[in-house]
Amino acid sequence: MGEAQAISQTTSVQHYKMQSTPRPMKSQGAVLLDNPPVVAPEEFPTTTMCRIFKVSQHDLKNYPDYEDMRAYLMAFQRGGDSRRWDEFRNKISPALLSKLGDIMNECRRNGFINPTATLDGIEWMQIISTSDRAGEPFKIGGQNG
Repeated sequence: MGEAQAISQTTSVQHYKMQSTPRPMKSQGAVLLDNPPVVAPEEFPTTTMCRIFKVSQHDLKNYPDYEDMRAYLMAFQRGGDSRRWDEFRNKISPALLSKLGDIMNECRRNGFINPTATLDGIEWMQIISTSDRAGEPFKIGGQNG
């Protein structure tokens, strides 16, 4: 009778099938995400906008600067392929443009990008994975703000 060999030393196992995506696991009532965000946000876009506009969350959607920001985003989106930010930004007041820049920087720092204006408000995309290979895009998930 021969000696027992370690599995790695044998030729009988040629392929290990790994589960392609991990299943969400429950941990004391919380559900873990299939694709957790790359950056753990310190604050969400709504909180960032409230802080910069100095308004409560309840009053945010009725705040004039928020409404203007949403209107400008909608107009920019309607421009399609012919839109040019360098020309479009000249239509925005310097005070609002400064606030918009602060919001974009803070949201990007927290992993939120690409604000999109909708009829209900402004939605942000959240980076949930990075590209490990050249030419592959980032994976993003939606986040309302």
